[in-house]
Amino acid sequence: MTYTLSGCRVITGDEQCPYYPAANIVIKDGIIKKIGPAEICPAEGEQISLRGKLVAPGLINCHHHLPSVLYRDLGSDLPLMDWLQQAMWPAQAHMTGEDAYCAALLSCAEQIQNGITTTVDQYYYADCNARAVKRSGMRAVIGATVFDHPSPESKDTLQTAVDFIEKYRHDERITPCFGPHAPYTESPRTYRRIAALAAEMGVMVHTHIGETRSEVDCIREKYGTTSTQLLEETGLFENRVIAAHNIYLSPQDIDIFAKHQVGAVFCPVSNLKLASGIPDIAPFIKAGIPTAFGTDGAESNNALDLLQDAKIGLLLQKTMHRDAALMPAEQGLAMLTAEAADIIGMAHCLGRLMPGYQADLVVFDDAFANAVPHHATAAQETAHLLYSLSGKNVQSTMVAGKWLMYERQVRTFDYPAVARQVQQRAARIAADAGLL
Repeated sequence: MTYTLSGCRVITGDEQCPYYPAANIVIKDGIIKKIGPAEICPAEGEQISLRGKLVAPGLINCHHHLPSVLYRDLGSDLPLMDWLQQAMWPAQAHMTGEDAYCAALLSCAEQIQNGITTTVDQYYYADCNARAVKRSGMRAVIGATVFDHPSPESKDTLQTAVDFIEKYRHDERITPCFGPHAPYTESPRTYRRIAALAAEMGVMVHTHIGETRSEVDCIREKYGTTSTQLLEETGLFENRVIAAHNIYLSPQDIDIFAKHQVGAVFCPVSNLKLASGIPDIAPFIKAGIPTAFGTDGAESNNALDLLQDAKIGLLLQKTMHRDAALMPAEQGLAMLTAEAADIIGMAHCLGRLMPGYQADLVVFDDAFANAVPHHATAAQETAHLLYSLSGKNVQSTMVAGKWLMYERQVRTFDYPAVARQVQQRAARIAADAGLL
C-alpha cells in the first residue's frame, strides 16, 4: 500500500536535509519511500493533507516500566528507598499478570498520546507487557527483570527471562532482553550469568546504575568499588548495555561507559521527584557516549510526557553549567530520536525520517496558544518543538505506516475501557497493600 502525507513541515533528523518547510512524505508498505518538496517528491496513492502541521520522527522512551501506571500517585513525597519499601514493593506484591497487561495497555495509550512510538521497558510480567505493546501497535525493547530473589511473577526470574527472550527473539516489533534490576539487588554472580547468557543469545541488557547515593555507599561497602567498575568486572559491558539514571558516576566510570559504548539514559523528572539527584549529562556527551532520555515509570514520574521531560533535562544542564548554549535543542531532539535509536541498536531504521526508514512519526498540531508563532527554519522549528510544544500538541502518531492515534483518537484498542479497568485494579491493589 502506498500513500502520501502532504504539505507538512518536517523535521527529519537527517543531517543532509534537516528540515522542509513544506514537504510530501511518500510511504509504501510501512517504509518511507520518498520525502521532499512536492516539485521533486510528487504524491503517490491516497493523499492525507497535513498542511500546517509539524511532523517529526517518533519519540523513543529509553527507560520505562510499563505496568507502573497502577501505582501512579502512591507514595508521593518520599525518598527513593522509603518510597520503594513503604509503597512500591508492597503494592507490587499484589499485582497479577492481568493487572500488568491492562496497565501496560494504558501506559501504551499515554505514550502514544505523547508521540512516543518506541518504549524501552524493564519490569516483570514481560510477556504480558509484550502482549500489550503488540496490541497497541507500538514498538518496544522489553527487558525481563531479574532479581536474586523471587518476584511476584516467578521464583526463578532468570529462567523466566530466558524463556521470554526465546519466545520473542524473532518478533517484528518486540526486541527482548535481560533486565537485571540493579547492582544493589543482584549479586556479581547473577550479573556474570546474565553477561554470559546475553552474549550467547545475542541480546541486550537493561539495568539501573548510579541512581542514588545510598547505592554508591552500599556497593562501596560491600565490594570496595563502584557499580560501574563492578559490572565491568562481571563482563556485562561486553554486551550492548542500556544503563538508566547514571547520576553518581565517577570520571573513571564515565571512561568505562565510553570504552564500551554503554547507552546512558537520563530520567530527570523521576530523579527530581524522588530527590535522587540531578544527572550531569555534559561529560557523557563530551566523551562520545550514546545518550538518551527516559520518563521512568509513571509511579515515579506520574506523567509520560517525554518531550516535557527532555525540556526539563536540557534546562537543568544549562543551569548546572551556567551556560545557556550548552546542549541546544538539536542535541535534545537527537536524544529523543536518532541517538535513542542508536542505543537500542536500531539507528539503521528508526530515529530519522529518511527513505528506507520505518514510517514511525508524530504529527504536532500548532492550533494551540502555546504553539504560536513558529518560524520556518531548521533551528527555530527544533527549538519550537523542544521548548514550546508538549504532549498536548500531539495530533497523530504512526508506527510502521499505521496510525496508532489519528486526530487524538487512539485507534488500536478501546482506550476508555482499558482506563476504567486500570482504575478498578489500581484501587484493589492499593487497598490490599494497605496504602489507602
